[in-house]
Amino acid sequence: MLRVFHLFLVILMSLVLFHGPASGENAGPGTQTAASPGDAAQGGSHALTEIVVTATKTATPGKYSPFATYTVDRESIESQPDYFRENFGQLIQNLPGVYVGQATYKTAPWVNLRGTGDFNARTCLLVDGVPVGSSQMLTNAISNNDIERVDVVMGPSSALYGANASGGVVNIVTRQGVKGMGATVSYGYGSNNTNRPHASIGSAVTKGDNQFNYYFSYSGDYSDGFKNVPIKSALEIYSKGPGFLTTSTVDDADYSSTYFAGKVGWVGGNGANLTVAYNYASLNVNGGQPNLVPVDSGNQGIGSLRLQVPLNDIVKLTFTAGHQYWDRPAKSNYGISLVNSKLVYDYRKRYSQESKVTRVPVELQSDFNLGRNNILTAGAFYSREKISSDRNNWVTGAGISESDYKTDQTAFYVQDQAFFFDKRLSIIAGIRYDRWKYYDIYDSASTQKYPEDFSDDTFTYRGGVKYQLNNELAIRSSAGTAFYPGLATWYFQNISTGATRREPNPNLKPEKTWMVDLGLEGKYDSTGTSFSVTPYYGRITDMVSGRYDPHPTLPGVQIIRYSNVGEAEIYGVETQVSQRITDHFSAFANITLNHSYITEDPSNKGNQVTHAPNYMGSVGIKYADPKLFSGTLTLRASDSMFYDSENTRLPYYHMDPYQTVDGKVWRDWRLTDRFTLRTALTVENIFDRDFSPEFIYVNPGRTIQGVVGLNYSF
Repeated sequence: MLRVFHLFLVILMSLVLFHGPASGENAGPGTQTAASPGDAAQGGSHALTEIVVTATKTATPGKYSPFATYTVDRESIESQPDYFRENFGQLIQNLPGVYVGQATYKTAPWVNLRGTGDFNARTCLLVDGVPVGSSQMLTNAISNNDIERVDVVMGPSSALYGANASGGVVNIVTRQGVKGMGATVSYGYGSNNTNRPHASIGSAVTKGDNQFNYYFSYSGDYSDGFKNVPIKSALEIYSKGPGFLTTSTVDDADYSSTYFAGKVGWVGGNGANLTVAYNYASLNVNGGQPNLVPVDSGNQGIGSLRLQVPLNDIVKLTFTAGHQYWDRPAKSNYGISLVNSKLVYDYRKRYSQESKVTRVPVELQSDFNLGRNNILTAGAFYSREKISSDRNNWVTGAGISESDYKTDQTAFYVQDQAFFFDKRLSIIAGIRYDRWKYYDIYDSASTQKYPEDFSDDTFTYRGGVKYQLNNELAIRSSAGTAFYPGLATWYFQNISTGATRREPNPNLKPEKTWMVDLGLEGKYDSTGTSFSVTPYYGRITDMVSGRYDPHPTLPGVQIIRYSNVGEAEIYGVETQVSQRITDHFSAFANITLNHSYITEDPSNKGNQVTHAPNYMGSVGIKYADPKLFSGTLTLRASDSMFYDSENTRLPYYHMDPYQTVDGKVWRDWRLTDRFTLRTALTVENIFDRDFSPEFIYVNPGRTIQGVVGLNYSF
């Protein structure tokens, strides 16, 4: 299969070289979208978009942005295979430099950018421009049916968005009503008795100088699920020690999810606008979860308010406020035993645990339009997050542990954009100050139940330059820094359990990342060619790692302590290309070559950074004929990777290379001027490959889903 992947890539590159580049007539290149199944029928003619609000926090045209930004728009979303579209991660997994992992169904995806690795810790996730903070499970509150687009900004971006932006930023932009949207009902059915109903309504109405818009929707996702870890693999893990089995599963997992979304807006004649949005999800999984969780449920909600007011021709104010919450009760079996060569639950270790997160972020931003060639942006950000966890014995109901703490984040930032030579040259620079504080800490399991409050602060920087060589080609470069403070429990949690001592480290320093890149991008409308090539280099310093050291005086006792012990080197190249072959055929490819290895660490020097494969990518073709049908065929591939910094070679700790082929065909049937019948058939993993794209998670094999929908346009 890997040879097929290489052959497919060679053929595509040959097509690009044969068909273009040639002279074009339209404006120069802007922000790249995914060269993916969602590219337009015109062979990527809309692959460069003007939407770059995420990259600069201003409505700057994409052709002026020096940062590598990829956008998956609504058309792309509707063109991707449906079966695995459970969350936003599946929408962006084919983008260059983007790795997406997922432990099991209905868990939030892990996204890391540019080989920075480590779950979501080094990727800042936003919803409608508002960070979700440390509780990135909140992204599960949004159905893909309610996403308008997903923006991905590559490279350290803490200078605009604060913590966790080492690899970049992912912004989920929810749908908004527009004139003519109308009402839609659809139903999908597929493998594993999966049912997916959906209904939505939206539109926009103009009254005098004012416009009002609205969008409301319901989505459901109900399935019998599948077995995650085969028994033989669980036995192999168990043979290495019971501790390795705490992340294994033996039961089938069925799940149900219900989503509701609403968004209303107003636009005034003077340019002022107001948007209020809310997304809610109820999630429930029975069995098959990490740590042997037989029941895992929860309610999530993300709300936001955004008000923009132009004070005059120079100054525009933007106020943003949000409310985010996550309530997750679960029942767990934290161990299993081997009885007569069979794995059974260890019923002595049965717990119920409820975790709650509440977060309120607010931000005020001022944009100063200092003439045609300069935009100055200044802003202030504040958020308060409260996290609590109660753990009880499942059988007796007796309390085991309780943990509570709060986190405050305060930040100030400034950014300047300048344009020269009739805007062919654009320069941007920014700086941000962040301060965070952990306080009101209580941990009943700790030897010190009420630890002292503690805080820290840091400065981060970002800059870039872009020059348009002509109407088709542009060269750009950017550099930036970022920080990751780590989990609050690493600073204060002091727990003694059996032969293990978890010691806090109040002197832990935030992990820092710096990175530079150099990119070339082009768009040739006359030949239907678009491409981008971006080499990058960076380092992670003060890398945080958990150390397992023997106790100096107690034989057989281990001390776990998170410390700044490591450094990693990261470099690679991101490439994407799309090519129109005929009026109906187009081809696309997104390929990333990456090197992410630990260069300094007493125990792990020379090891591969977690969740950072040496190569990954996708290539494919698209056929689009509105009078006949549309279809995509996509080959995805990924190199091997590890779950832990020790590079443990156990099943589901070490993921082997894999390749899969996905396909989809769809057609819209216009019944009347207002009614449209929509049909689609998708096949994921056409050749039924057996592979593990992430630890614990086993691909359920070939899956098939059919979708039928009816749209009424207002």
